Amino acid sequence: MVYNNNNKGAQGVGTLIIFIALILVAAVAAGVLISTVSNLQGKAEVTGSEVQQRLATGFTVIQVGVDGTSDGQIDSGTDTFEVRTQLAPGSDPIKLDDVTMALVTDDGSNSYTYNGTNTSSGEFNATAVRGDISDDYVNTNDVVTLQFDSLATIEESEDFEITLFPGAGSAQRIALVSPPAMTSQYSILK
Repeated sequence: MVYNNNNKGAQGVGTLIIFIALILVAAVAAGVLISTVSNLQGKAEVTGSEVQQRLATGFTVIQVGVDGTSDGQIDSGTDTFEVRTQLAPGSDPIKLDDVTMALVTDDGSNSYTYNGTNTSSGEFNATAVRGDISDDYVNTNDVVTLQFDSLATIEESEDFEITLFPGAGSAQRIALVSPPAMTSQYSILK
């Protein structure tokens, strides 16, 4: 009796071809996954950097005062708010032209935009306490006083708020209460 052993060799070669094909498919799939992961990692780093920049950009308020309170109230059109501020830690420089402010009282809201030379109705100006803002940018280590006339009358012990919007970044909301007795010319609110 004669045995044909050629079939076993053919089965072994077929198994080897299938095994090599599986390895090639796995290698191509791994290459695609590595490429996709690398692409997603790059996009995630860019997005994370942009989010961090937007969240960090903004102001830190040091002090809030108002001039002209000796008559017992903050008068619309005559009393001047002074908000001393600096950049928040990690903040990018902020262009003053991009900054808007809001004064919110029980009677409503008033908004202010930047005017570099003087304040008139609905505008604020900025004065450098430390640093230089002649280029209309607030930079790291600058301390700036933002001044604007009140467009609302605020009585003693009244709640109100001032909000600074830096353009791109996070707004700084300052909740305030006017003093219970405003008898001096200048009142510090925060």
